[in-house]
Amino acid sequence: MFEKIKKFRRFEEGSWIGGVCVGVAYQTKTPTWLVRAIIVIIIAISSNFDNIDFLHPIIAFLYITLWIFAPKNKVLPTDFEEISNS
Repeated sequence: MFEKIKKFRRFEEGSWIGGVCVGVAYQTKTPTWLVRAIIVIIIAISSNFDNIDFLHPIIAFLYITLWIFAPKNKVLPTDFEEISNS
């Protein structure tokens, strides 16, 4: 009935910068490319509108915080492809 809650981790394998997007993709069971695309789209949209330009520092703060404090795994879990569909 209840799934085991996974502790958030970032992954070195498959990462571009810090492995945070790969960790988010694994945690949310979404493709890695979709997580990266959503972040880029949010940044691009918020760049064009003054009333939502506060999103840049929030995204940067969250990414850097997860990069520093989230535990890092060097390799992806064996069920990564199955879960994230990436």
